[in-house]
Amino acid sequence: MDVIAYRDIQPGEEITVSYAPLNILAEDRADMILSHWSFQCKCPLCSSESEIYLSDMQRRQLDRIIEELDLPEVRTPQLVANLVEELEEIIDAEGLAAQRGDIYGIVSKVYSEMGDLREALRYAQVGSGLQEHFKGWDDRRTWNAKRFVEYLKMKIRMEEQEKKNKNKKNKKQ
Repeated sequence: MDVIAYRDIQPGEEITVSYAPLNILAEDRADMILSHWSFQCKCPLCSSESEIYLSDMQRRQLDRIIEELDLPEVRTPQLVANLVEELEEIIDAEGLAAQRGDIYGIVSKVYSEMGDLREALRYAQVGSGLQEHFKGWDDRRTWNAKRFVEYLKMKIRMEEQEKKNKNKKNKKQ
């Protein structure tokens, strides 16, 4: 088994394990930990009211942005780029590096549906690598991410072939 730290660990610092998904709100994490593991978490994130409030606000914003990416009216290159930049800031602020692969998968699909296959491929490749790094090469999500990368590559090759055929046809006329 590989164990990967989500951030730098200082000498003498306690190493902890997350018992709940990192991207959910504090109350939901506490309920999940209590019901599944029968204890109340006392980590810095779960025990500081000011940190809980700020973290929950940022995680709600993360959810809102992901929902917004589903809306057709925001699917312009500039609006999507702005939303992705906001996602990046929240991911960094919340220490959600392990979730970045999943989020890049969402972003990749948005760009793909917008018809920007090259940008979709860029996010899909990075997301796939992150999935493998954090979840392992044999995880279902990693496998799906890699399949999506191959699908995008195939679509780009088909698009390029169509352009070549169209150019040949135009030259003959």
